[in-house]
Amino acid sequence: METDRKSIRQTIDAEGFVICPTKGISMYPLLREGETLVRVEKTGGRLKKYDAALFVRKNGELVLHRVLAVREGYYLFCGDNSVMYDRVEDGDVLGVMKGFYVAADGSYKSADDPEVLKYVADRWSDPAKRHIFTPEECGVTPAKSGSKAPIIRRIFPSEARLAADFPEILEHPKRRLIYTFGYWGKALKRKLHRR
Repeated sequence: METDRKSIRQTIDAEGFVICPTKGISMYPLLREGETLVRVEKTGGRLKKYDAALFVRKNGELVLHRVLAVREGYYLFCGDNSVMYDRVEDGDVLGVMKGFYVAADGSYKSADDPEVLKYVADRWSDPAKRHIFTPEECGVTPAKSGSKAPIIRRIFPSEARLAADFPEILEHPKRRLIYTFGYWGKALKRKLHRR
């Protein structure tokens, strides 16, 4: 997200909402840089699973991602097109996305629009599948045409964090998948075997 977090917080507090441009590809294909503007409103309580909300990372960066899990005092967020997730405390959430404008024609799509809800359900319904994206879904083109591109998997800081934050993955019948643990260049791939 572009813009200053202090002015956004002040605008939401004063007006009840703010309209912001999006930046980056983390919420692609729903939200596209230069093509969509999001309407963010006061939360009015705790967020629900799969709400898209604006929050501030510890480094001060503004991010609009989706709630994957609601926990005591914090949330787990991840972008629709991201490979890593964030733990975000309640106080760092600025507001919830209620909809977005498409710049090309000025049309507005509510977050509760059936088409948007179907998109969210299709993308996030399977706890095993939702952590795996093909390169095409991430906007990555295979280097050689015709070659079978590898799957891009979500990155988890450790197997313990995966088990603590997303226990349903380890219990899922399709758990014979390789997950990537670690950050940046220190990633370790490990196969999770059936029990």
